[in-house]
Amino acid sequence: MAEWTKDESGMILLRPLAGYETAVVAETACALRIEHGSGHAEKPGLEAVQLVLTSAQARALAGALLRMADRAERLPPPGTPRN
Repeated sequence: MAEWTKDESGMILLRPLAGYETAVVAETACALRIEHGSGHAEKPGLEAVQLVLTSAQARALAGALLRMADRAERLPPPGTPRN
């Protein structure tokens, strides 16, 4: 599993999703642009990362996002510790 970037207190650093766009490039590759909040108090605004994915990676990512959304929408059983 990947190592998450954390702050000094051990909390995972997160940036708010501002938007995304997709495209097919060179008729065979999937392009994904993700815009997010900069996370810089002194320089607020948006930053973006542009990624290229194979169709298999795009399908795997889509499946992982759907599973994550399903899990986030389910309430944990009573007495379950929260993260």
